Amino acid sequence: SSSSASTLDRLLRHERLIGHVNGTSIPRIIHQSWQNATLPPKLENYRRSVLDAHPGWYHALWTDADVDDLIDNHYPWARRALALAHLRISKFDAVRYLMLHRFGGAYLDLDIEMFVPLDTVIAPGTTAMVSNNPADPAHMLSQARHPAWMWMMDHLFDSMNATMYLENGELDPKTAFYAAGPAALTDAMAAYDARAPADAPRLTRFPMSRFYAGCAISYDRAMRDAAARHLSTSEIRFEEIRAKEVSDMVSCHADQLCKPLMHSAQYGRWMSTMWGYHHCSGVWWKPLDDDIFKTK
Repeated sequence: SSSSASTLDRLLRHERLIGHVNGTSIPRIIHQSWQNATLPPKLENYRRSVLDAHPGWYHALWTDADVDDLIDNHYPWARRALALAHLRISKFDAVRYLMLHRFGGAYLDLDIEMFVPLDTVIAPGTTAMVSNNPADPAHMLSQARHPAWMWMMDHLFDSMNATMYLENGELDPKTAFYAAGPAALTDAMAAYDARAPADAPRLTRFPMSRFYAGCAISYDRAMRDAAARHLSTSEIRFEEIRAKEVSDMVSCHADQLCKPLMHSAQYGRWMSTMWGYHHCSGVWWKPLDDDIFKTK
């Protein structure tokens, strides 16, 4: 279609004209994706925060049709891995790795609200950046052709067939987490760190708390306790929160824990360390009757 050709064609046409960040090989391209070019108002607002923070960056909004063009023209072999997915969302999780491999730049989920330009957090010499424990595909950066993404695609031939089931026998949406989402990316990047050749470009890690409010709770026991005591309802009981070990692996719903502290000086100091806020719209854990979760 004309819209599908436009994103890919424009990137190919302008690729050599796009500048790079802070002397690195990471191009100033922001990739985001949605099923079509019409975004829900809330996502459009978050996208606007990304554009406003990056006036010198090229923005590519990939539609489902654009994704098909990218695969057909550059990665036809990847369809074998994508065909293993049990959920539609896993296919689109996987394609973001191909976007970064082919063009480089930053991939940001559409429900991320940016606070600072990425130019201010990318150090000279950086070739790729992923979050640490877990490596989250919601926010990644790299140079074009970074070999880590081929490690990831190779991993998908094993992980894409992952399945989890609910008590009623239906496929659990959290299957997406293990198929091509954070669990799969974490495993693949750990393998890359451990076994990639010594001269291969390295990965730079950053804390998950740069984008998730819930992760701040895991770093500060006093904040965990204070937030938990103020909660009237929560999926997590206070005793469970208090006992939780310091870890980045915090569910998105833990962001609720920060709401009672949003006007405190302590919360304000911590918020100043964030690069953006992932609002976790939840396309991978919503009920299976959501269109994004329809099975093949």
